[in-house]
Amino acid sequence: FCGSSLYISIATVLMFFLLWFLVTNMGWIKPLFLPSPQAVFKQFMEYVTGTANDKPLWEHFVASMLRVFSAFLLACVTAVPIGIAMGMSRVWRGIFDPPLEFYRPLPPLSYLPLIIIWFGIDELPKVLLIFLSCFAPLAVPVRLADALGGAKGGAVEGQDVRSTSQFLTTMPAFMMGAP
Repeated sequence: FCGSSLYISIATVLMFFLLWFLVTNMGWIKPLFLPSPQAVFKQFMEYVTGTANDKPLWEHFVASMLRVFSAFLLACVTAVPIGIAMGMSRVWRGIFDPPLEFYRPLPPLSYLPLIIIWFGIDELPKVLLIFLSCFAPLAVPVRLADALGGAKGGAVEGQDVRSTSQFLTTMPAFMMGAP
């Protein structure tokens, strides 16, 4: 009862593929609605080799990863300092909290049409959408952790311990990505 379910999971996946193969090759469902596993594999190989479109799949993958990581890096570089500033100062919180709390609950796909209308369909809107998707989940936990757990102490040997202590205090919330 408490053993590993690995074999059951493998059998389930194999049964799924067998059922898919039978349903499509027996003609029970038209290929328009459910293509056969062979057709899917053939199309996948065309994308891998680049015969289905302009570039091979790996080039599209690299371009996507570049967009994702550059947007995430930009979000980290901007959201963490803004979150720390919001946690330390009511002025910064008053400036950044309204726009942040306005767009934070919105799903990113809901403002995608506006981003496309305002910025077109080149690289900028793609990176901007990922940036906005990452910014609030990074800034809000850092703000909360900084406001609740940041060191309020003074100086040690003439230096402010707040910056190092705050960084260490905010790291768990930053890594979790949720308030």
